[in-house]
Amino acid sequence: MTIRNRLTWLFVGVVAVLLLAVLTVIYLLQNSSSQREFRQRLHERAQVTSYIYLEKDEMRASAFRDFEKKYLQSLTNEILQVYDANGRVRFVAEDERVRLSDVQLARIILYKEAYFKLGARQAVGIFYRDNQGDYVIVAAAENVYGQRRLQSLATIMGVIFVVSLVVIYLAGRIFAGRALAPIAALNDQVDRITAQDLHRRVEEPLRTSERDDLRRLARTFNRLLGRLETSFDGQRTFVRNASHELRTPLTASIGELQVLLARERSAEV
Repeated sequence: MTIRNRLTWLFVGVVAVLLLAVLTVIYLLQNSSSQREFRQRLHERAQVTSYIYLEKDEMRASAFRDFEKKYLQSLTNEILQVYDANGRVRFVAEDERVRLSDVQLARIILYKEAYFKLGARQAVGIFYRDNQGDYVIVAAAENVYGQRRLQSLATIMGVIFVVSLVVIYLAGRIFAGRALAPIAALNDQVDRITAQDLHRRVEEPLRTSERDDLRRLARTFNRLLGRLETSFDGQRTFVRNASHELRTPLTASIGELQVLLARERSAEV
């Protein structure tokens, strides 16, 4: 894998992790906010129920339902129940979908307010003390709107994450290419230098800083080329001197051999 690809994928990986962390935090915060908002709405429904029923001398259930439809915005699959001190349902008909155990009722009475789940519904129970006695008001409903909002948010975040990765990859390729372009140019210059032109040098990047990495690399290459040039020059000098030193005795030996060959040799020889 090339350095450019490594830098690109490293950049994509780092930004992807950070982006995923940010999106996750946003999603969790939105989920927490949605839960708090819905619990607040449940609490308000329970308080309105207690006020209308207990403070208004036990308004009839039908009248309360008419009032609710006219003035209050009902929640999805909402259930309202009022329990007296004996755990019996008052004010409205008992709903089979809500069954609170004695432990749950005791917990609500002890802490004055408790949040819990009833299947798919979220519920709140508040303890209310009236001149007629002690009561427990339970309001339960499904947070359909909040769930849909979270699903929409998750979808949008998923699209943003994927698109961002594509953009980050392309941007990383471009920036990595620009960052490595001087190194590629330096590599091309060094590659064109052969043993016949060791006098050439690579161009140092025009940077203001004397400690710039590319300038230091170029100077290192130039020092290396200088040492190679000196070494090759020494080698050429040695070859020339050796040739000169060997030429004279070889010429003398060849001359003597030619003289010996030119002489007449006797039959005895």
